[in-house]
Amino acid sequence: MNARRAAGGDRLDTLPGAPALPVRPAEPGARPRFARRTARLEPAQWQALRAEAARRGLTPTAVLLAAYGDALAAWSGQGRFAITLTLFDRPPVHPDVNLVVGDFTSLLLHEVDRSRPGTFADDASEAQRTLFRDLDHREFSALETLAEKSARSGATESVPVVFTSALGLTDPLGGEHDLDWMGNPVYGISSTPQTWLDHQVIEQHGALLLQWDVLENVLPADEADQAFSGYVDRARRLADEAEEWDTPRPAGPSAAGRSSPTGPPHRESAGTGTGETALPLHAGAAEPPLFLIHPSGGDVLCYGELVGLLADDRPVVGLTDPALTGGVGPADIPALAEHYLDAVRQHQPHGPYLLGGWSMGGTLAHEMACLLERRGERTALLLMIDSNTPDRIRTLHGQGASQAVAAVRYLHSLAAFLDLDLGFGPAEEAELLDRTGDDIRRAVTQRLRDAGLLSRRDTADTRLRVFERHLRILGEHRAGHLSDPTTRLLLVRAALPSPHNSGVGMGVDDAPDLSRLGWDGHVRGPIHEVVVEGHHYSLLTGDAAKTIAEHLNRTLAALPHPLRQPSDAATSDLT
Repeated sequence: MNARRAAGGDRLDTLPGAPALPVRPAEPGARPRFARRTARLEPAQWQALRAEAARRGLTPTAVLLAAYGDALAAWSGQGRFAITLTLFDRPPVHPDVNLVVGDFTSLLLHEVDRSRPGTFADDASEAQRTLFRDLDHREFSALETLAEKSARSGATESVPVVFTSALGLTDPLGGEHDLDWMGNPVYGISSTPQTWLDHQVIEQHGALLLQWDVLENVLPADEADQAFSGYVDRARRLADEAEEWDTPRPAGPSAAGRSSPTGPPHRESAGTGTGETALPLHAGAAEPPLFLIHPSGGDVLCYGELVGLLADDRPVVGLTDPALTGGVGPADIPALAEHYLDAVRQHQPHGPYLLGGWSMGGTLAHEMACLLERRGERTALLLMIDSNTPDRIRTLHGQGASQAVAAVRYLHSLAAFLDLDLGFGPAEEAELLDRTGDDIRRAVTQRLRDAGLLSRRDTADTRLRVFERHLRILGEHRAGHLSDPTTRLLLVRAALPSPHNSGVGMGVDDAPDLSRLGWDGHVRGPIHEVVVEGHHYSLLTGDAAKTIAEHLNRTLAALPHPLRQPSDAATSDLT
């Protein structure tokens, strides 16, 4: 893992954000509304495009990726940005891997650069070189890349503009095919709510299908129509006019176009302040989605490995603290839970719900379930990963010393989770505890830069403020009671003490003497407790994550299907 992090580290400092498309605030409570634009290159025209690409030593995917990049550059007014690539990848782990039916997709980040003058042929060649480089690093996924970038910048980032190529797929027998084996498409639409734009290229009956699925709650439909029309016209000219490949293109803007230098504008979210709250961790068609709430610190990208081990085709949505994405974080646990429920309803207006989280995330999931119950809604499953009862957490009070204590705990949590030596021993801890105010944040920022976790232009200020707020509101919170006897609790408990922050009153190893981490009096439904070999900070990686995923997969599979509202649910479902 450290080798992969090092391999991708140099790229993170220069990787741009998503294209700054004209995002508008989504209406609170509105369901995501996608609309599809479709065009078709007939077999003769598609063959002409492929032949010209082959003559220039280019793959069709690289050509269409370059044309898509041109369309996004024109729409956003940017010269440099990143998009997400969907890769269909079956790793050669077994001779019969092609006979396995399952989800073999992975996500990569692809950089587009139009900041220098050139021709389309130049851009397509560069797209192909970059694509091959991306494929060489496909084990370092988009999710992991964003997690690393998030750790360095102090802001949770997403790249919600997607390119999916189904060209050149092979069937289970190993032969080239189009998608006829799936039947004739009657209707289709991608519907991941935190994706703004998803472009798919598909070959069928010898023709090329070009499809844009646009989130029209967020992107203006008329501008999307214009951008799509320009893209399709460009693809047809590339097929029909050889000179189109070599026409000079001026340099695009090297700055951020419509956006600020730090990336795309953030959408208005429901609840307190602005900033993204719900981030997709996995796309899927099964219902209902699984919502995973952040631990202390606010980030949800820590769930990447666990989510990748889940067996069913279920959407997984992470709920992150809005302060990490340019918004304002609510000041107590109930207000934070209300904020997240507003975001949840945009994905799923009514229950039953599947809620969970690690550490603080489990406490928030429980509070959200209590709030839902008061409104007549049901939570079918709570997943709590080493979440101690908040009754054992001690409050951070005041300024000065509390900031220093929070900073010490933050550095210890990073070291334990990442399994890194930050050079932060007792002497360094004592020195940091003597600091105050901005001096604390400067010291933490410098230590993270020295460890390669922050670039020279980024700071730890936002992360520290969020982490301190979370410790404070956890200490002030007292868990309510969930009286629904049909809500299942999957409770994961670490078998080993943590190497850092153990028993200090922040929710790590604070309830070793309590049955079921102190949650017996706060739930009425069945509790399945799983003790996992590992410590608090190691549960989301390696063998521990596999064990948790196995139990979660079994629990999800055992839920009644379809899930029902309380009036229809039977106690017999719990056996």
